[in-house]
Amino acid sequence: MAGDSTHLAKSEIPQNFTASVTGDHSSTLKWDLVAGATSYKIYRRDDIQPLSSSVLIGTSRTNTFTDKAGGDGFIYKVAAVIGGVEKQATGEYGSIVDPDPNYRE
Repeated sequence: MAGDSTHLAKSEIPQNFTASVTGDHSSTLKWDLVAGATSYKIYRRDDIQPLSSSVLIGTSRTNTFTDKAGGDGFIYKVAAVIGGVEKQATGEYGSIVDPDPNYRE
């Protein structure tokens, strides 16, 4: 619908955002590209302290980012930069280590 600002705003937010922990305990982040974005800003906060604020940890010109200092227990979000302006960030997504399938209580 022409003039639908809700649709426009959503198209500026990276979609299908995921965060996963790799074997070396770094976090790999992935998202869909946003039309017109020249870069993306990546933010992280500590999952253990839910009231802590997110900190800018890097930028990417592609739709992936690896946080070598990451691992289990961090919450991430990503914002597209379009025309030099940072747009609304994704919802937050946690990096979770896959549970041990052999673990029994």
